[in-house]
Formats: sequence, C-alpha cells, structure tokens
Amino acid sequence: MSYLDKFTTDQRELLTSLPYRAGLWVSESDESGGDESQEAELKTLENLIIGYSEDFLKSEFIEELMKETLSNKNLWEEWSRNLDTVPQQCHQAIVILEERMDSKDILSFRQALMEIATAVAMAYREFNEEEQPLPEKYIMYAKHYWHCFMARLKQEQLPSLEALLNISGAEHQILLKLSQALQLDMEGNPRNVVS
Repeated sequence: MSYLDKFTTDQRELLTSLPYRAGLWVSESDESGGDESQEAELKTLENLIIGYSEDFLKSEFIEELMKETLSNKNLWEEWSRNLDTVPQQCHQAIVILEERMDSKDILSFRQALMEIATAVAMAYREFNEEEQPLPEKYIMYAKHYWHCFMARLKQEQLPSLEALLNISGAEHQILLKLSQALQLDMEGNPRNVVS
C-alpha cells in the first residue's frame, strides 16, 4: 500500500499540491526582477520537486508525494489560484497527516515545504550591490548585523548575508508566514507551539 493511498482524493490533492503552491506563493509575492526573476524561481521550483521525487533518503513518503506532485504537472496552472490560502492549507495538511502518519514523516513534510519555499526565494538575487547607492548598501549591511546580533541574543543560528541579499522583504514576509503555519523557525527547525 502506498503512503498516499491512506488519504481521500481531496486530501491527497491538498498534500500533493502544497509543495508547488508553497513555492509559487513565495515567487508571486515579489514583483521585483520582473519576468527574469519569475522564470528563475519557477525553474528552481520545478527542479526542487524533481529532486525531491528522486530522493528517498529524506523520506519515502516525501519521495512518493513529490512524484505525485510532478505527475500532476498538468494541474499546476489550476493550483496557482488562491495562493493566499496556503497557510490555512498547511494547517489543514498537518492535521490530516497527524491522523495517518508518524511524526518523522510529518516533520519531513513540513521541512520539505519550507526548504522549497526558501530555495525559490533565493533563486534570484534581489539586491545587486553594484547598482545600489551607498546609503542602501549601509542599510542592508546594518540590517544583517542587527539580525546577527538578535540571533546571538536568542542563541539561534546566524542568518547568512547571502540569504539577506537574495530574499526580498516581500518574500521574507511570506516565508515568515509559511514558517508559522508549518510550526517551524525560518531555518526549518521545529518550534514549540502552545495550542
């Protein structure tokens, strides 16, 4: 019996659509970079889904799920609608998974969605140092040092400058909303959530 056979048709579609929808939600959140950035982000999204569909080492469940996501590529245009519902769908998916899957596979699902969304956000460099005026460069580096300072205070992983330069403010806000919906921190680590 396959992992996905445990779910109803609607549940299965929800679960298999979310990897694509989460990545697309991030990509659609930011208009900067125009068609060039959109193209790079969509290619990254597809490549990530392909990569996960071939990687059984993370989780056999995730491998099967991503294969189904990829085999339903003809539905991707339909799945691209109502992206603002992605956080609620993530909550719904976690509840569905908790009824039928073990905690390891649920965590793998949550982390895979976060990894896909983050990689899509980083696919196109949003901040070009050569083209930015000096004051904007100072602001960007000051932000980075502030984030590092706060991470040290909270004893969290230090943010990379590369992530800051590649991820726009709009994408960062979407990633934050997604991480909250998935009950993860921005690096994909489980968060203690009080219900």
